[in-house]
Amino acid sequence: MERITSTFIALCIALGVLFMGTTPAFASSEDISGKFTDPVFLAIVYAALGKKQGQPITANECARVTELDANVPEYGMPTIKNLAGVEYFTNLERLYCIGNELTSLNISKNKKLRVLLCSYNLITNLDVSKNLSLEILDTFSCPLKKLNVSKNRELRELTVFDNNLRKLNLMNNTKLTHLYVSENRLWKLNLTQNTKMKLLYCSGNYFTGENKIKGSSKLNLGDYFVFEPQNDPPLFERILYYVCFGWIWM
Repeated sequence: MERITSTFIALCIALGVLFMGTTPAFASSEDISGKFTDPVFLAIVYAALGKKQGQPITANECARVTELDANVPEYGMPTIKNLAGVEYFTNLERLYCIGNELTSLNISKNKKLRVLLCSYNLITNLDVSKNLSLEILDTFSCPLKKLNVSKNRELRELTVFDNNLRKLNLMNNTKLTHLYVSENRLWKLNLTQNTKMKLLYCSGNYFTGENKIKGSSKLNLGDYFVFEPQNDPPLFERILYYVCFGWIWM
């Protein structure tokens, strides 16, 4: 009898663990409208869901959305300060939030994201390590200081024009065809693994002398290769580069 009882208890515990593991991340029927703390973004969410202001919003409803347009439609219109609540759009594939005042963007829960256009914002750091399906990323005119795309192996188009990047590792992005990396602070760029590249804009960086774009000569770019070196970097950057990499600007 004791053996049967202990077996029954063990079975109940195992089933409990199993069902706990399949519990959704967000309660499907709970009103989550309060999670969207930015009023402009909240209005956009209501419009995307086809609902009126003040109505409850559920995680189930958000999970049905695959495209979300949070762009600023015209200059002078109200802008979004944060995208709190975007994590509930778990099946989102395309997110547009151009021309806002975002200082950060958490898309770690949007794992199905394929297109992210977030140019003209104030984002300095963007984590895309959880977005393994990402194909197009545009951070045009953002003050990004670092960007790691080593896990984004599906990436085809990358626009980081007019950012503050000092380095960019593209060794794992073998599907990359379009790269806009002009007006950054890059000293070198390795494109030896990006053999499918069709378009490369890289003017306004510190590529000159010994700082060459490795692998670019083997790419069949023709007129789609735009390269004009920037003026010498500031003295402190030359010294910093010498200390870190062992040789100075030539």
